[in-house]
Amino acid sequence: QTMSFMNNFEFGLISHELAHQWFGDYITLGSWQDIWLNEGFASYLTGLSYEHLENGVWWPRWRKLSVEKIVREPGGSVFVEDTTSISQIFDSRLSYTKGAYILHMLRWILGDNDFYTGMQNYFKDPKIANNFARTHQFVEHMENAADTSLTEFINDWYYGEGFPIYSIQFAPTESNSLKITLSQTSSHNSVDFFEMPVPIRIYNFGKTDSMYFRLDHSFNNQEFVVNPEFNVSEIKIDPEYWMVSKTAEIVKIPLIESTDEIVIYPNPFSDKLSVFAPSGLDIISIKLYSANGNLSKEFIEKETELNLSDISKGVYILQVETTNGLFEQKIIKQ
Repeated sequence: QTMSFMNNFEFGLISHELAHQWFGDYITLGSWQDIWLNEGFASYLTGLSYEHLENGVWWPRWRKLSVEKIVREPGGSVFVEDTTSISQIFDSRLSYTKGAYILHMLRWILGDNDFYTGMQNYFKDPKIANNFARTHQFVEHMENAADTSLTEFINDWYYGEGFPIYSIQFAPTESNSLKITLSQTSSHNSVDFFEMPVPIRIYNFGKTDSMYFRLDHSFNNQEFVVNPEFNVSEIKIDPEYWMVSKTAEIVKIPLIESTDEIVIYPNPFSDKLSVFAPSGLDIISIKLYSANGNLSKEFIEKETELNLSDISKGVYILQVETTNGLFEQKIIKQ
């Protein structure tokens, strides 16, 4: 069929329906379980139309809105388990938008050259062209083009549910490099860990300069050392929306290697607070007082990573008893 049917002439709808002439008509899904081979592909070609037409002005907005739509709910698989459920087959968030973002993330992982080579090989495969395709056939073409395995990626993003939620701690070092600790939790228990290259952008004070880094995140609480060319004020995780993810917390740790004082960070804080004591100074206890002087919490046995997620937002006084006396500091939970 070469005549698309649509009920309006909106740019996104036209590009989506025209894309079905290739992914849907020219290559048809072999099972309703693989509906993303139609709808996810057509949805991503809508995104690519925004990238390459209209001067690309709508491309960043398409990416941002797509990710926001996917992360509205913590679960949901692109793989259709129940092919008797029309609502599951034609799930806009999963079959369409997350299916499109599987392709966008593959492009990020493999690079444009291998991604488009694999796509063209899939498109030209005589077993598939003007015929039926299943997901494993598409994956094989992408693996061959990039000379890599995508088993874990497909298990996590196609069969699995959810997305990673990232946290970063970063600290300058005495050698003028930057130490970054990257951790993640999963929004759904079907995936323990999303092994992904994570894009970050590092900014100086005033955001007059920035640098981009790709962190190959293969285990939790992984440490990276990068060498920016300026003093770092801020880090953002994936500001260009190459991935489906959320950011939980980004904490800047002060330079503490050579200090001889108690350091409390971050301040203000959200849920967790760290207390650093220099060598030779032992912490006996830590007490948290409300602004009016009432004892709110007490930590003993040299606890230095404080979980304060259960207290209300506001101003507090943290009192640290050490072998060299008392240290007090005003802290703010935001």
